[in-house]
Amino acid sequence: MACKALHRIAEPFLYHYFYASRDDDLYYFVRTLLQRPDLASECLEVEIGHAQRVPPKTPVPLAIEGALCDQYSQHLGNNPSTETLAGLGDVVQQEVLVSLLLQLVPRLQRFHLRLRASNTFHLWSDPSHAPLVSLKALAFSGTGHHWTGFVLDQAVPTILRAPNLEALHCYGGFMVPDGFSRWLGRETPEDPAPLSNLTELRLIDTGLTPKFLRNILRAVGPKLCKVRIRINPNIKIERPLLQIDTVIPALLPWSDTLRELSFTDGCQGFEVHPYLLGVRFLRSFRALQSLEANANFWDSDDITMYLPASLRRLRLVGQPPLGYHDIITALLGLREAFAAGQYGELERIEIDCCPEDKYNTKDKVEAIMDIATSFLSAGVYFAILDGPGDSMTGKGV
Repeated sequence: MACKALHRIAEPFLYHYFYASRDDDLYYFVRTLLQRPDLASECLEVEIGHAQRVPPKTPVPLAIEGALCDQYSQHLGNNPSTETLAGLGDVVQQEVLVSLLLQLVPRLQRFHLRLRASNTFHLWSDPSHAPLVSLKALAFSGTGHHWTGFVLDQAVPTILRAPNLEALHCYGGFMVPDGFSRWLGRETPEDPAPLSNLTELRLIDTGLTPKFLRNILRAVGPKLCKVRIRINPNIKIERPLLQIDTVIPALLPWSDTLRELSFTDGCQGFEVHPYLLGVRFLRSFRALQSLEANANFWDSDDITMYLPASLRRLRLVGQPPLGYHDIITALLGLREAFAAGQYGELERIEIDCCPEDKYNTKDKVEAIMDIATSFLSAGVYFAILDGPGDSMTGKGV
C-alpha cells in the first residue's frame, strides 16, 4: 500500500520531462497520454529523437489505433490503407504521433524535435486546437545533411500554436523560404511581427545565407535580445554563407534591445576575413553587453572603432592566422581606451591559447601576457582558454 501511495505521488513528476530515444518510445508515450489525460497535463518538456519506426511488439487497443489513424485522415483528407498505424509509412507515422502529442500536452513549455534524413517531414495544425500558451522554447534539429537538412517552414504549424514563444533554436543545415513570415500571418511590413515575444534566436551549425536570415528576421518582433549564429564551414553550397559583415546590419532594428551576440564561422585557416565594413555598425548597438566572434575578424585593427561602450564581455574565438600577432593591436587599443575611462562596464575578456611557433614568437607571447596582466590589475578578468572555441575551460592569467 505504501509503495502504491508513493507511486501516485511521484508519477506526475516523472512526466515533467520526456525524451524519446528509441524507435517506439514516442508511440507508447502518446498511447499513455491518450489513456491518462491527467499525466498529459503534467508534461512540461519533450525532446524527440529519431523515433520514426513504430512497430509495437504487443497488441494495441483499437481505441488508440483509431485516434492515431483519425489524426492521419483528418489532415490528409483520406483514409490510411489499413486500420492500424503500422500501415502508414515511417515518416507519416512520426508526423501523426508528433502532431497528436502536441494536442495532448496543454502545459508544454519546451519542445525539441530532432529529424532524420528526410526534409519532407511536416507537423500538422488545426485552428480548432487550443494554443500552447505555455510553450516558451522551440528547438528543431536538422540532419546536418548538407544545407537541405531542415526547412524552417516545417515548423510553422507549431509556431502558430505558440503565441508566447520566447526562444527559437535551429540546429543543422536548413533553409528559410521567402514566405516564412507570411505563413505566420505577416502579409505586409505594416503587419505586426508574428514572433512578437521572441527574445532569443539560435542558429547553430547552419548553412544560412544572408537571404535566409532576412526571411527569419521579418517574422521577429521588437524584443529580440540574444542572437547566436554558428556557421558550419563544411557545408558546400554555391550561395554565399552568412558573414558577420552581413549579420550585424541585418540586426540593426534591434540595436536598442540586443544584449548578446555570438557569430562564429568555424574557419581557422590563414585567410583573414575582410568583414569589417559591416562591423562598424556594432557601435550602434547601445544595449550590447556580450560579443563573441572569430579572432581573425579583427586583423590587426583598432577594435575600439567597432565596440559599443556598453560591452561587458568580449570573446575572441579560435587562433588567428598569425597567432597572437593578429590580435595584439586590437587588444592594445582596447586597453588604452579602457585606461582612458572608456568601456567602464567591461568585466571579462577571453581569447584562445595559441602555441608558440614561427608566428607566435616569444615576444608576441610576452606582449599578450603583459596585456592580460594590465587588464587583471584593473579588475577585468582576462582568460586565455585551453582550446579553440572552449568557452567553459581556461584560466585567468
